[in-house]
Amino acid sequence: RRLFRLADAAQYRAKAERAAGPVVAGREGPGDPVVRLADEPSRAEDGERRRFRGRHSP
Repeated sequence: RRLFRLADAAQYRAKAERAAGPVVAGREGPGDPVVRLADEPSRAEDGERRRFRGRHSP
């Protein structure tokens, strides 16, 4: 999960900077806000983020 969060962060950062080359999230070390976010526990109880019409949330 952490790897996917870091990859997402790198993609968002590259888009924001309109980077021509590769961007690596978390290069600033443990104090990097991206690393702190990636290490946070998940907020969702079941991990399911999709919603279906007609289905009520548990």
